[in-house]
Amino acid sequence: MSRRLEDRNSGFEEGNMRVRVDGKQCQGHGVCYMTAPDVFAPREEDGHAEVLLDEVGPDLEAAARDGAEACPERAITVE
Repeated sequence: MSRRLEDRNSGFEEGNMRVRVDGKQCQGHGVCYMTAPDVFAPREEDGHAEVLLDEVGPDLEAAARDGAEACPERAITVE
C-alpha cells in the first residue's frame, strides 16, 4: 500500500518541481527519506524510496533537493 499524500497535491500551480525515483536504480538505503521525510518515504513492499507528492511546492523544494543529493545511487531526478 502506498503512502502517497495525494490530497496534498491539490492546488499546485504550473512551474512546481517534479521529483522522480528510478526504481531500478534505488537500492533502498533510505538516506532520502531520512533527509526529507515530507517528500520521500519507503515503499512498504521493499523499502525502496517513493515520492509522496506528484509535484513539490516551493515550501518543500529545498528538502527535495537535499534528499536527491543525499542519494548514494543517484536514483532521484529533480526537475
